[in-house]
Amino acid sequence: MRKFSISLCVLLGSTIFLPADAQPDPLASCAQCHALTLNEIPEDKITHRMERKAPDLHYAGRKFNQDWLVHWLQEPVRIRPGGVFFGRHVETGTDGQDVIASDSLLEHPSFNEKEARDIAAALMSKSEVDAGLVPEGAYAGKGNVRFGKMAFVKLRGCIACHENEPGKGGVSGPELYTSSQRLRPDFIAAMIARPQEIEPRSWMPHLEMSDRDVQNLTSYLMSLDPGEEQ
Repeated sequence: MRKFSISLCVLLGSTIFLPADAQPDPLASCAQCHALTLNEIPEDKITHRMERKAPDLHYAGRKFNQDWLVHWLQEPVRIRPGGVFFGRHVETGTDGQDVIASDSLLEHPSFNEKEARDIAAALMSKSEVDAGLVPEGAYAGKGNVRFGKMAFVKLRGCIACHENEPGKGGVSGPELYTSSQRLRPDFIAAMIARPQEIEPRSWMPHLEMSDRDVQNLTSYLMSLDPGEEQ
C-alpha cells in the first residue's frame, strides 16, 4: 500500500511565510568549508588541520580588515598557494622535486557587492578568541623594517613557508605580501609571538621571539606593497 506524506500546510490550506524582517544567514555558504565557531573544531586538532577544507573563521573579526574582505569576496585570489594544508596537494614534478598540484585546489566562490558586504560584516562579528590573545596594542607601531626583513628572509626562516612577494618564498603557508592590506597589525604581532595559542596545533612554529623581533617583523610585513618588488 502506498503511503503519502501530506504537510500540515496543505491540510490547512495555508502557506507559512517568514517574518517580514527575517534575513538569510550571510555566512550560510561559508559554513560549508569554514569552522565559524569554536564548537565546530574537534578535540583532535591535528586531524582537523589536516582535513579541513578552509581556514577557521571563528576569530575573523580580530584578524581581517573589513574593507579588504569586501573587495576580496568579490574578486577572490588564492592566498595559500599550497592550499589550507599543503600536504594534501603535493605531487612529484618531472624533475623529481615536489610541486603543488594546483588542479586539486579548491576555488573560492565570488559574490556580488551586497553579498560581500553582508558576509564581511558578519565575519567581523566573529571574535571568539580571548581578547587577551590578540590584545589591542600588540603591535606598537615602531619596529625596524630593515631588521624585520632580515629576520623574515634570513634569521627566522619565515620565507621558507611564506612568500614576501609573488613567486618568492615558500608555499606551505599563506602569502604575506598582501598582509598589510589583509590583516590587522595586532593580529600579525600576536600570531608571530604566540601562534599555538591562537591556533592550537598550528603548523606555524613557536619561535619564542623577543618583543623587539615581533615588532620588527610586524613592521616589515606592514610595509609590504604587493605592487612593488621587495
